[in-house]
Amino acid sequence: MQPVQEKLYKLIQIEDITGKSLREIGKRIGIAHPQSVKYHLRRLVDAGFITTKSMAVRPKIDQNGIVTIPVLDELNIAGQDATSIKSIKTNLRVAKTILNDKVVTNLKCVYAVRAFGNFMNRGNIDGINIEDGDYVLINVAQTKPKNGDVVLSSTEGYAAVRKYLKDGLGQVVLITESTQDYPPIYLDDHMTHCVLGKALQVIKKPMFGKKRSSDHGKKASENSSSKG
Repeated sequence: MQPVQEKLYKLIQIEDITGKSLREIGKRIGIAHPQSVKYHLRRLVDAGFITTKSMAVRPKIDQNGIVTIPVLDELNIAGQDATSIKSIKTNLRVAKTILNDKVVTNLKCVYAVRAFGNFMNRGNIDGINIEDGDYVLINVAQTKPKNGDVVLSSTEGYAAVRKYLKDGLGQVVLITESTQDYPPIYLDDHMTHCVLGKALQVIKKPMFGKKRSSDHGKKASENSSSKG
């Protein structure tokens, strides 16, 4: 075991690191770079010295009302192990005032994932489209979705935001809601699949000098109403 890993291991034996950021953990053992802490924690898990449960990362809010939400690495989520340090890519910092009530109420269970591509650009949460580069806030405690919910699912080792549907025969289907025609994913008992959580809110990526597609939709609706 390397000296850094030994320090980490000893720290975990005497202190609960749940909820602490990589930077905070690094300060406790004299390591300046968070990614170095993440690397050595992974090595401890791989070697069997610690479990991922002891490495859970939690959202938190500071005294100024700024919420730090862990961003999940969609390419590095191992099954239900979504909240461990090895599944966290970075953090999203958001003022509490722009979060909706569902997020604030369930804040301890809320994580973010970044949307990419146009797989869900016609889908929306509370009227806000899910477009490339947006952040989708996920409640990881809600793993039993209702028909029609937008969820973060893990299928064959790959995590993505999709719409969850179940037909009258019990067939579960994950669909995209896109301007392009992507085929649905039909699930069965032989596939490695789990629902990691339900989507609660979309945080739009910054748009400089451009209008959001949701703004265009709103404008078109207003024009239509005025003509009527």
